[in-house]
Amino acid sequence: HEAVQKFPEAEVIIWPETALADYLDPEYLSRPRQQQLQYKILSWQKALITGSYSRQFGTNRTYNGMFFFDYRGQLSDSGFRKNQLLAFGERLPFGDTFPWLYDLLPFVSSFSAGPGPQVKKLQTLNQELVVSPQICYESLHPWFARKSVLMGADIIVNVTNDSWFGEHFEPYQHASMTWARAIENRRPLVRSTNTGQSSVIAHTGRVLITSPINQEWSGLANVPIPDRKVTVYMRYGHLDWILILVILLGL
Repeated sequence: HEAVQKFPEAEVIIWPETALADYLDPEYLSRPRQQQLQYKILSWQKALITGSYSRQFGTNRTYNGMFFFDYRGQLSDSGFRKNQLLAFGERLPFGDTFPWLYDLLPFVSSFSAGPGPQVKKLQTLNQELVVSPQICYESLHPWFARKSVLMGADIIVNVTNDSWFGEHFEPYQHASMTWARAIENRRPLVRSTNTGQSSVIAHTGRVLITSPINQEWSGLANVPIPDRKVTVYMRYGHLDWILILVILLGL
């Protein structure tokens, strides 16, 4: 709430991966905590993107998710469910085939995988944005962002939790590798993390703002939304292997 008061001109608030340890699917929004969140968004009059959990109603299938609330506190689109799950963190290889493996490694989560690259619509007070969502290291797969941006995305949003990697090397490496998705697809990218490094990069490749590591932080960035042009990379993907092959044949 203090951050919202600090930046009254902000249109969209972005919270990191699993910022809310609860389900935000439509079937669960009548619960007290979810109602409290919606009332708070309505009082702010700002759209919210947040990491949270997702659950398929009536089943035990749980997902690592991202949800999109408009400025009135209503879901602006369906939730996004993470597709590229972290082995030994979010899933156990062969765990679906051999469930008893989870008894041997009880610290490993058993998330289900979502359908893959998508776009989500977000209604702010002044405009509608089409978002390419990513959770954590989905940003490290160039094809993942490329596929969703080709669906018509205006902006890429990545929510991440790098807390277990400490303060050195990995948070910065993960951030810089994620920035490449903005440059390849010429779309701005906003990255919100639990412990840093949160950042915003313009579609030109210019870093607009970055956060410190392991400090309470909020920041404001004015993000230009470009025309939905198709870059060479978006059209053809990674064809650099052809160039490498030609060089090797030449040698």
